[in-house]
Amino acid sequence: NRWTPANPHNDTRYPGIQFNMAVNDITSSMIENGSYMRLKTLTLSYNFPQVKFVKNLALFVTGTNLITITKYKGFDPEVSSFNQSLLQQGIDYGAYPTQKSCTFGLSCNF
Repeated sequence: NRWTPANPHNDTRYPGIQFNMAVNDITSSMIENGSYMRLKTLTLSYNFPQVKFVKNLALFVTGTNLITITKYKGFDPEVSSFNQSLLQQGIDYGAYPTQKSCTFGLSCNF
């Protein structure tokens, strides 16, 4: 009973192949607990003792979004796919999860 050129109708219970869910189509069966705890940023650094030509030598590593603890079944509990839309905040349309990254660095003065 879906919409086709041979069977045109406006009954939304039988959507066509190209169907976009509107805010009004969301039901309570789609609600899930999105509680989470996340280690957002962690930086570890080591300052080496001063050597003849090198002053303030430091080695560091920074990790971002390293751990997320949640029972949420989607990719990411921070689900707002439409960052600018106030009507669709918190609706998970399968947005990519927040990326994890690790940065290593060396800092020194001569």
